[in-house]
Amino acid sequence: MSLAERVIVMNRGCIMQEGGPVEIYARPANRFVAEFIGRTNWFAGRLGEETSPGIRRFVRPNGDDLLVAAESHLSAQYDLCVRPERIVVQAESESATTPNLLNGTVVGAAAIGADVHVYVLLDSGERIVATRKNSGRPIERNGDAIRVAFAPADGALIISESPI
Repeated sequence: MSLAERVIVMNRGCIMQEGGPVEIYARPANRFVAEFIGRTNWFAGRLGEETSPGIRRFVRPNGDDLLVAAESHLSAQYDLCVRPERIVVQAESESATTPNLLNGTVVGAAAIGADVHVYVLLDSGERIVATRKNSGRPIERNGDAIRVAFAPADGALIISESPI
């Protein structure tokens, strides 16, 4: 990925996606490509109303709506792919910085070189991982109440391959 100008991702002899490395990583064509290229978090839902130009409500079955960048008007079921490094980790006491704010509990954290991987059990029951820079601030501990957030443009919508 770091050397190529173009990347082709194949599955069982079929081209799943072709494009530049950044495009494939940030905007995977399907779930296979997203998972093949790197770690990701998944949220299921459908598109709701437009809240501002290019931003739509992402209606989730558990009632925690998110905002996503979407031009589509399809009423299909979607999977929202959010890479761990796009998720901001906040202490519960910090003020919100983005519209997509989710509460949870730390269930694990590990410093891995320059990064800290924070494993979170969201209040919705979903498990996600967020990656932040190892900047010297204390590493989150199991049981810590935490909030995670991401910007609407930081997710990639993929038409779901299975109903929710």
